Amino acid sequence: MLRIAVSKILTALAILPAIFLWALLCSSPAIAQNLADIIEQAEKSVVRIEVAGNEGESLGSGFIIDNAGTMITNCHVLAGATSATAHFPNGTRGIVRGTLLIDPNRDIAVAKISVSSAPAISLNTGLPRKGETVTALGSPVGLSFTATNGIVSAIRPAAEMARDLGRGNIKGTWVQVDAAISPGNSGGPLINRNGEVVAMCTLASQGVAQNLNFGISAKDIQDSIDKASNASLQSLQDGIAKVRMDSSSGDGGPGSGGGPGVGGKSIPFSAITAYIEEGQAGYRELVRGLRMESARLSADLKGMRKGTPRLPPSVQSRDTSAVKVAVPGQRDPKWFFSSQSVKDEAVRVQQQRIKNYTRLNTSLRSNEDADSMFELLWNYGPPVDVRKNKSVGFITDLFVIRAFNEHEALASYDGNPYLLWLDSTAGISGGEILSGPTFVAGTVSIMTRDGLPTAVTVLQEVTEDQLRSAVEAKIAPSMGFRTWQDSSGNYQVEAKLLGQDPQKVVLQKKDGSIVNVPKSKLSTDDQTYLKTLQP
Repeated sequence: MLRIAVSKILTALAILPAIFLWALLCSSPAIAQNLADIIEQAEKSVVRIEVAGNEGESLGSGFIIDNAGTMITNCHVLAGATSATAHFPNGTRGIVRGTLLIDPNRDIAVAKISVSSAPAISLNTGLPRKGETVTALGSPVGLSFTATNGIVSAIRPAAEMARDLGRGNIKGTWVQVDAAISPGNSGGPLINRNGEVVAMCTLASQGVAQNLNFGISAKDIQDSIDKASNASLQSLQDGIAKVRMDSSSGDGGPGSGGGPGVGGKSIPFSAITAYIEEGQAGYRELVRGLRMESARLSADLKGMRKGTPRLPPSVQSRDTSAVKVAVPGQRDPKWFFSSQSVKDEAVRVQQQRIKNYTRLNTSLRSNEDADSMFELLWNYGPPVDVRKNKSVGFITDLFVIRAFNEHEALASYDGNPYLLWLDSTAGISGGEILSGPTFVAGTVSIMTRDGLPTAVTVLQEVTEDQLRSAVEAKIAPSMGFRTWQDSSGNYQVEAKLLGQDPQKVVLQKKDGSIVNVPKSKLSTDDQTYLKTLQP
């Protein structure tokens, strides 16, 4: 579990990357202050859109064009949506009430949200010039309200886009830019140096083609707004929920790339299965590693108990609850806490972790037992390889730097910064240590305020339900056949166990047929066997 952790603890190893990342993202801007002012003002009209729909959940961006709550976004951001929420930088949120216009060929949706007091952003319907500086605003891979700079590389008509990119149904005029655009930027505005929208981020580059990013022009957006002016509001369920975009449209749709995978919807089942197979193959080594990890936690517990309930002056001004400091020449590190209550909580959580590991050391049975493998891989598994994209591995001592919205947090691991995607950030705070099975979701490029591009790897938690379902699907069907007998001794069958609940077992016979047998009708030996499989 990604939250099997000591609450509110930050080691000295985490302080350096925290300082590094903070300086990286918030350093004094080397670009003109007027651009910073323009971005600050324009962002007030930009929203992060969280979508729930027929194909899961996703993220996108949008922007407000009047004081009546009219929102512009990509059609593919809302395609399949049964509900959606727009989040503003100041924390205000509004429900997406429905759409006034849906244009899949230009990938434009004109929608209405429940907030009517948001500031509007202006459109410039004249096409920008090649070489003109533009800024993309949005939430790339969930990194909310990010600004990336670039230039206009070209203006592309629909015919050229259709011919060169293989998009036969595409319409409109497209602005090609080299500004960093990633999944989640979809629907966000591309603004000029006057803070006016010249295009909407729509098509992101793939692979090494980093300059092939496109936005649908403001002229096309204005045409859509004009057509929508007399339209009736259509609910999401009656309209865009039924829309299915071509998989090549945009940089992500529901369940496939609006973000790193809201709620884990985008984690490939095969990646979790590979994690399970690696755990089964290395079962003995993992059990030994589990014992060593328990010993490490016990050593840390001793240090916590001796810790000082007062932080060093160098970190007192930071959002930090605890610090673990390695002292040169001394074997054991020293612990500092912001208060006695924080220290007591850290000790309590660490004790619970050790108790849980002790239980595992005595309860694990074999790598062919589904319950044992779930418990092992949920609490300790093959280590994560952050360089192996789209893989699952177990991560230990992932330090939270700052949680900044419902799903995202900045974190550090082995001295490097990461964007951490959680099913929920409720209860997460800066300085917390997290451990658990984690998916390497990819890398997002962000532009710092001094104009330098930075790559940040996205890590996403694997949820308990995801892991348990995969373990049961992988291991339970592979359990060997055995002879099952009824309580009278008159009937028996060769079958393998597919599952059980308090009342019955599900068996698969050698001919492939599946039968449900009440536990009360099984022999005493069979009932005893079933009890050994329960945690």
